Amino acid sequence: VASGNIAVPKVTGMSEIDARTTLISLGFLPNEVQAFDPSFPINTVLAQAPNPGTVKIVGSGVTITINTLIPIPRPRPVPS
Repeated sequence: VASGNIAVPKVTGMSEIDARTTLISLGFLPNEVQAFDPSFPINTVLAQAPNPGTVKIVGSGVTITINTLIPIPRPRPVPS
């Protein structure tokens, strides 16, 4: 397990599982948020914060935005 300060790796473009594995193996805590972008595969990391190369203390959180199908609410029938 790493200790001290370490540069955040680039995980954008990776699959969700590869990004989580990479971050955890370096001692970071991944926080996930969801978004949808039709131009990228589902379960791909669209964005991350902080940016790659930012030096953070081991144990810090890294937020990754995962491309997820967001359900579109269906209109409810209006009673007549």
